[in-house]
Amino acid sequence: MKIIIAEDDELIRLVFYLKLTKLGHEVMTFCNGSEAFRFIISNPELDLILTDIMMPYMDGIELARAIKRTGSEVPIVAMTGGSLNYRPEDLSLFQNAFQKEGTVEQMIEQIFA
Repeated sequence: MKIIIAEDDELIRLVFYLKLTKLGHEVMTFCNGSEAFRFIISNPELDLILTDIMMPYMDGIELARAIKRTGSEVPIVAMTGGSLNYRPEDLSLFQNAFQKEGTVEQMIEQIFA
């Protein structure tokens, strides 16, 4: 799968990159939603977008809205270090949303749930 990761925490970005590439996926990483969106609109052949919700410049909810406005149907999965107490219409932008807790393997399972 071709997967985009938008995550402002460098360590988390690296861990997900290493795990997903080890599983055979082609992964590109970006440190905020704005950078990820610029790549996504010029590379529509993606299979999955994994985004943090809270990021600078363009957060994960803004990123998901921008992607949906292009007509793209690529699945978007959200993750957060905080709670998932967001408006239902915001969470509905995502195929899945999970908290960054547990082992890396458990979080990887949440991506594909």
